[in-house]
Formats: sequence, structure tokens, C-alpha cells
Amino acid sequence: GSGGRAGMMAASPQYASRDADRVQHVLFCEVATGEPEQVRDGGCAGSDQDKPSSEHVDTGVDTLVKRTDGTVDYTKAVRLVVWTNKMNEFILPVAVVSFRIDSAFEEEDDDGDEETETEEEEGE
Repeated sequence: GSGGRAGMMAASPQYASRDADRVQHVLFCEVATGEPEQVRDGGCAGSDQDKPSSEHVDTGVDTLVKRTDGTVDYTKAVRLVVWTNKMNEFILPVAVVSFRIDSAFEEEDDDGDEETETEEEEGE
């Protein structure tokens, strides 16, 4: 197929809720795009599409351009949806980054920088 790997990355504390000890965890994964299709409503929460439109596609993207030669270009995509039935095949967990933003540093410090404490566990 015309699928492959995309250089997409989203890493933000907004996706990591705090646990009881005020520690946040972000899971970094390598994701294969496989054969993508354009998802209705851009794959946003609330979209009525919750599965692939056919057995010939593996993932969904918010922006997909069909080239004249029949291949697809998904390099403009911002959002990638991996369907539930493809998760184990297309997502490889790589690392977990755990951090805590201490209450004294939740606001910017004197230099304007936010300080965080991090630990990284590499996947196997």
C-alpha cells in the first residue's frame, strides 16, 4: 500500500492528568499509519465515525490528499486515529515520561521558565 510512518508527535501535559501524588505520566509511542483514510469530522471527539469505512484501511487522518497517481499524501495531517481493532498491530509503546510540577513552580519562576522534574523509562 501507500501507507508508512508519519512524523507526527503530540506531547503535552494537558494529556496527562495528575495521579494522587500529583505525578503526571506521558506515554510515547511509535505509530505506523498503515493504509490511512480521511476520517469524518477530522477524527475529533464527537465524530460519528468509530471504525474504519472498509477492511482495506488501517487508520484515519484528519487531512488526506489523493494524488493523481492513486497514492495518498497524509503529510498535512494533524490528527491520526488508530482504530481499536488495529491498536496492538500499529502502536508500539516506547517510553513513559513521569513528572511532577511542584506547587511552588506551577506559576512561572523569576526567569520565565517552568521547571519540571522528569524520569524516563525506556521500553524494551
